[in-house]
Amino acid sequence: LCAGAQRNDLTEAAIKVCPPIAAVIDALNAEPAGGLVRLSGSGATVVAYHTDPAHAEAQAAAIARRFPLWWTAWSPIGAS
Repeated sequence: LCAGAQRNDLTEAAIKVCPPIAAVIDALNAEPAGGLVRLSGSGATVVAYHTDPAHAEAQAAAIARRFPLWWTAWSPIGAS
């Protein structure tokens, strides 16, 4: 993904205001399904981009099991 070279300049500031964002990023990065993890915008959402839909689905399921109070979803980009 060419997005791998990109970053969100608000990530550090958002974590200072809301430290649990770091826990979400760390949890997604720790999953074996991998994916490119980024904060979306100013911190409303953390996303993990995958090139394989099966990996995205597996990661969403694993996170939902580990953190049942977190809202999780997966969807192919461009899905209607």
